[in-house]
Amino acid sequence: MEEICFLVQGSAEEPYKVTFRKKANNLSAYCTSSWGANMKISIKAKSSSGDPYTVDFLIEKNKLSVFCDCQAGKFGQLCKHKTELIAGDQSRLFDESEVSKLKELETIIPQAPELKNIAAQIAESEKIIRREQSKVKKVKKEFATKLKEGIEIEKS
Repeated sequence: MEEICFLVQGSAEEPYKVTFRKKANNLSAYCTSSWGANMKISIKAKSSSGDPYTVDFLIEKNKLSVFCDCQAGKFGQLCKHKTELIAGDQSRLFDESEVSKLKELETIIPQAPELKNIAAQIAESEKIIRREQSKVKKVKKEFATKLKEGIEIEKS
């Protein structure tokens, strides 16, 4: 794969980086800018059905927004496509040639500390849920055993 980058002065004050990629007989191009200007990174994510979903990372007015065209994403919900790409999971890429887009995204994510804080809260909450689910499973098994073996009835 060959890649060539140019800085182009656009109508905004900040220059845009235009990247051209050639892989075999395919030529692709995309445009990015620094964080202050508008920017869009689109990445195709693997789905469980095998068809790709498009995850768009938009920076507008110094705010990062993430959208996915999967069912959950269409309703504005959190989905694994968003979270796994934000985490830098290359196994979620539908097209391995988009790894450079994921690397570019990895330079943006640290600029959004609130994103990291929320992701850490989710991870901690999910850890607590797994631990509590394990407790519930153990108590249910114990309850089923007691029901099978019989439970003492107190005489009054």
